[in-house]
Amino acid sequence: DINVDKIVREFSNYFGTDLTFENPTTGETHWMQARIIKPKSDNFNTVHKDIYAWYDKYASIPRMVNIWIPLCGVNNKSSLPIVPKSHKIPENLIKRTKIGSTMNGKKYSVASIMEWDGSTKMITPVPNSDELIFFSSHLIHGLAVNSNEDTTRVAFEFRLYEKI
Repeated sequence: DINVDKIVREFSNYFGTDLTFENPTTGETHWMQARIIKPKSDNFNTVHKDIYAWYDKYASIPRMVNIWIPLCGVNNKSSLPIVPKSHKIPENLIKRTKIGSTMNGKKYSVASIMEWDGSTKMITPVPNSDELIFFSSHLIHGLAVNSNEDTTRVAFEFRLYEKI
């Protein structure tokens, strides 16, 4: 059993604003997802920002935060790559596709980012077993390939929205 009310309350207290699992733009509720990525699997999203799903469809971006909780199999060959401070890069310096586009023969459910400000450099933080990563949904992230030979990566991820 996961006490989602406590999770929302604690993150609301931490960020100093009321948060919810309900997207204020669409009214949809998005719960936690378990991401299970087997070794050498291609079951991952390409580089992206989570804001594009709403911006492209509704021309609106709800205020939200991403939370990524590694459970097992997370190391320097399988953690979640990010681009520090990329939430500050102007959109006109980001080259991207639309949602549902195909890259290298694979169709993705996110708007894929090919480059930002002339770069494709990412870092891969590796949280300890008692840590998590939270970041702005405006931050460039993804391409969480599992390059391990025999270790499956498991992580919980979810997004919380500011209550309006």
